Amino acid sequence: MAAEEQSGLAGDQPGQRPPHLRHWIGEQPLAFLGVVVSLSALASLLFVLVVDLFTGISCCYGGLVAYVVLPAIFLLGLVLIGIAWRLAGGEARPRLRWVIDWSEPHDRAAVFWLSAAVITAGFLLAGATHHAFVYMDTTQFCTQVCHTVMKPQAFTHEMSAHARVACTECHIAPGRAAFVRAKLSGVRQTWETLTGTYPQPIQKAERVVFNGQSVCERCHDPERAYGTPGRVFTTFAADKKNTRTDVPLKMFIGSPMSGIHRHIALNIRFLTPDGGQTVSRVDVTRPDGSRATYIAPEASAASSWVSMQCIDCHNLVGHEVVSFETRVDRALALGELPADVPWFKKRVLEAVGPYGTAPLVTEPEFRQAQSRLRELAATDPKRQRQAVGDILLRLYSASYFPKMKVGPDTYPDYQGHTGCFRCHGSLEPAPGSPSKAPLPSGCDTCHRSS
Repeated sequence: MAAEEQSGLAGDQPGQRPPHLRHWIGEQPLAFLGVVVSLSALASLLFVLVVDLFTGISCCYGGLVAYVVLPAIFLLGLVLIGIAWRLAGGEARPRLRWVIDWSEPHDRAAVFWLSAAVITAGFLLAGATHHAFVYMDTTQFCTQVCHTVMKPQAFTHEMSAHARVACTECHIAPGRAAFVRAKLSGVRQTWETLTGTYPQPIQKAERVVFNGQSVCERCHDPERAYGTPGRVFTTFAADKKNTRTDVPLKMFIGSPMSGIHRHIALNIRFLTPDGGQTVSRVDVTRPDGSRATYIAPEASAASSWVSMQCIDCHNLVGHEVVSFETRVDRALALGELPADVPWFKKRVLEAVGPYGTAPLVTEPEFRQAQSRLRELAATDPKRQRQAVGDILLRLYSASYFPKMKVGPDTYPDYQGHTGCFRCHGSLEPAPGSPSKAPLPSGCDTCHRSS
């Protein structure tokens, strides 16, 4: 598309070439500003794409600026030009001649440069759009751009066994429609972040996962017979020798048709008033078609039906927030902290005092506990003080997030007794249910001695 521009005053004078559109742009400050903004954004975008191609962009905000902000600035420049055109009504606006005269060098040059500009801008914007979609699917974007709000999830995810699993693999369903829904939800969350109206703590994420069973089954084979694997729970006493206690337990995980994993083979629905923390009714449909119903003695009226899947037990598998003492025990067992230093665990627990066992801590209490841990690490003449101090600070920082009001008790972990006893030992057979026996709750239901 090419055009020769005419002003309302000069266009009617015979023998005089109409002025170029660029003359009008130079006379209109708003239009000139729009051109400068758009060209600057395009040039910056071209530079960023080249840099990303050869070296990559490691900064989370660099990706945000490159693939979200710069294209938005380019479009803003075009909007400014449009506003200037709209405001310069009447004879101040150039009239465009939409007929191309290929014998005119001016028209041929206009077609060439306009086509080159449109193609260049199109390629740059297409590349930026592609990179923006890819960048928005990264864990870096999800956890670091809004670092304060998402710090509990980001920090615990980094320390979990699923650290290499991207956020979008669990929290966004596949397909373009789900991506659009997620980004529209992100607009609301961005507004809450900018205005400081986001909830503290953020909502529990166990029901946010899309079809958690299929997500888990990408890596974990549901048909595999896991049998009765052993697990050792290790704790250390707060005494002079940091006495170690190992409690071996055999977990009857079983197979799809037996053991703990049988819950997935069964068609189980349950009523919950609070996203799964409490259960008021369970409906079970077995593979042979038989049914059973169990209800709580005092059922809540305001409840919603949920189909049971993996995350109803493994709800914190990627974002576990446990007590500081538990993290210290794990670090001692792995050899990250010195178990051979007399009174080590006791001194660590005494250093943080009540700020290591409280459900929540304030920001001043958090900083005070960190300062005491640094002082403790500095008194150890035999070890690398910096390494011990960094480990203790990292462990404490993974248990408390005062800005988001998150602590060890904020998000209940259902992978254990807390999750099992929501139904087992709490629900009774419903009147008229074929099953008359309550759900088993003895130790041998999940644990085996041999």
